[in-house]
Amino acid sequence: MSAPPAIHRHLLESLLPSADDPHVSVLLGARATGKTTLVYHLVERLISEVKRAPEDIFYFDLDTMRCGDVLQNNTSLLKFIGVAKRRKIVIIDEIQRLPEPGLFLKSVYDLHLPIKLIVTGSSSLEMRSRIKESLAGRRATFHLWPVGPWEWERFTGKDVWSEERPYLRWGGYPQVVMESDPVRRNGYIVEVQRAFLDRDIETFLHVERIDAFEALARLLSRQVCQLVNLNEISNTLQISYDTTARYLRYLQETFVIFVVRPFFGNVRSELTKMPKVYFADLGWRNLLAGVIDVAWESMDAGPVYENFVAIALHHLVPGNAVHFWRTEGKAEVDFVVEFKGSLVAIEVKSKSMKKASIPQGLRSFIKAYHPAIALVLNGELDAESSVEGVPVRFISCANWLDVLSDVLK
Repeated sequence: MSAPPAIHRHLLESLLPSADDPHVSVLLGARATGKTTLVYHLVERLISEVKRAPEDIFYFDLDTMRCGDVLQNNTSLLKFIGVAKRRKIVIIDEIQRLPEPGLFLKSVYDLHLPIKLIVTGSSSLEMRSRIKESLAGRRATFHLWPVGPWEWERFTGKDVWSEERPYLRWGGYPQVVMESDPVRRNGYIVEVQRAFLDRDIETFLHVERIDAFEALARLLSRQVCQLVNLNEISNTLQISYDTTARYLRYLQETFVIFVVRPFFGNVRSELTKMPKVYFADLGWRNLLAGVIDVAWESMDAGPVYENFVAIALHHLVPGNAVHFWRTEGKAEVDFVVEFKGSLVAIEVKSKSMKKASIPQGLRSFIKAYHPAIALVLNGELDAESSVEGVPVRFISCANWLDVLSDVLK
């Protein structure tokens, strides 16, 4: 296998040590996020750094190779790769193409032979459900998201805020990041969305109302930063509440969106149920919202900036550690991160601030919960203040990523 030019993905550093782990390594991710390329780089480093012999690494791509006879059962696989004292690594790309992927992997794992299984698959719910039960206690799961802002900067050598803000406009699909022509970028995002609807949603998940599913995605793209009320959405789309909830779950489980839930300590005065939704890729969001071609100066930057920060946080800390806070009286804080036993409060302002004026919602949260630190991410102001002994830092956009990574190391 010869590795193609690619963006260095941070996940590789976690995936590489897993080659010595006896569990089945399962790499999941949305279509076109670079799972196969990541596997190429994994093999390259296993050979060059870990000194695995190439003849002990077997790669099967069920999308392009005819290898069903080899992967028919554990006996056929062992006949092909041979059994030896030396450890074998078997990589299966697009494992969901097998009739019974979970049972096949379990049958190989339960032989307790020196065979390491690494598999990738689309993030469809069908594939996930078909391996989950069979591999209970036998798997380690890794999720590959679109390219994060730090990965984008490392690959391009540019700042995410430079020029026309390409990362905030076109997002982080690897092919988009490596493409310089705006028209081709747009076209590629359209192709990815169409393939997702045709293959993952219609074929795998058998969604009966593709029109309603697309309408939901477009509606959510315009409601970034806002509370998601499923009753209102189902009425707007004229589909049932249960169908709306199911479609929302499909978008979440296929890694198109992620949900941020409320932080609360007082169930009487603070929101406890309605979540916010953010898109895993800004190119997807902007295309669905119809703003990908809008001049940056006239774009509503608020949702883009807040979604950008949500993506950055998603790459820094576990998703269930990120929340928002809002009271019945509508005092709110954009993000509350539970980190190492403390809280970090983050407010996002798309416009430049002239002075270090602490937003009232943030001030209320600080008085109620005393976080370790509060950040006000804004356009150009860098300053420091405090509330009741809690440091409040105002950070200009040029420093957002550095400060977030420093605070949430």
